Amino acid sequence: MQSTLFWERVRAFEADLIFGDVEDAAEIVSDYEQNDIAYKLFIKRLTAADGNTKYLFAMTSLQPVSEAVGVMRHYYGYVIVGSVLLAVLATFYYVRRIARPLLRLNEVTQPSMRIKSMPICSYRFTGTRTPIRTYPKRKPFTITPTPDGSPRLCRAT
Repeated sequence: MQSTLFWERVRAFEADLIFGDVEDAAEIVSDYEQNDIAYKLFIKRLTAADGNTKYLFAMTSLQPVSEAVGVMRHYYGYVIVGSVLLAVLATFYYVRRIARPLLRLNEVTQPSMRIKSMPICSYRFTGTRTPIRTYPKRKPFTITPTPDGSPRLCRAT
């Protein structure tokens, strides 16, 4: 069917050329439709060295393109769901990759959390240790062992 349609269009172009109905352009691109199928016609004028004019005539069906567009419209939902799923998986992967060093840091700092629960003491002017509730502003602290072996945070003198 397409080859007969092609030759029909070539003969119609020849007839238009003989009767002078053809544009004087170097290239002609036109659309043609038959039986609800779109076609694209390409005609290019070539002039040889001896002055003869020749024409290149090409015709292509746009039906495969329209069918591909229709098929792609059916798959848009699947593509969107796949893209969202891929984005969620990538997010979980990178979150785990970022969170792993932070979790290790948390494990390392857990033993130092016991310092907060140690009693804090200070030296009075009489030389006796008494517990205090707040840290002094500019004096450093030291950790000293108690007679029972537990650490104690004390202000340095």
